[in-house]
Amino acid sequence: MPENNRRWKIILLGSMLLGALMISACIISQLFVGAEPEVDLVGLYDVSGENPDGSVYSGEATITADGNNFVIRWDIGPETIIGNASWDGERLNVQYEGGQATYTRTPNGVLNGIWSLDGVTNQGSDILTPR
Repeated sequence: MPENNRRWKIILLGSMLLGALMISACIISQLFVGAEPEVDLVGLYDVSGENPDGSVYSGEATITADGNNFVIRWDIGPETIIGNASWDGERLNVQYEGGQATYTRTPNGVLNGIWSLDGVTNQGSDILTPR
C-alpha cells in the first residue's frame, strides 16, 4: 500500500507541475501576441508647424493604435494626410504617401517632429501638443 500511495503522489505532483507550466506558457504568450504599443500616444493633438519653404501652418492630428503600431491623421486646413507609424522606444517613425516624419516625445507628451517629402531637399517641422 505505501508504494501505491507514493506512485499517486508522484502522479499528482507531476500533474500539478504540468498544469503550472501550461498556465505560465499561456500568460507569457499573451504578453507578446496582440500586445498594445509600449507607449501611450493615442489621442487628439494640436499641430503647429513650418513647411520647408518657411511658411507656417496649424491644424490637428489624431493618433490611434493599430495593434503594435499607430495611425496618424493630420487635418491641416482642407488637407488630410494619413500615416502609419511605429514607436522604436525613442522615436515615432511615420510613413505617409509621399514622405516620412520622425517625432521625439517630451516628458509632458508633446511630440516634436521633422518631416520630409520625397524628392524635396529641405525639411519641415511641427509640434503635436496633446489636448
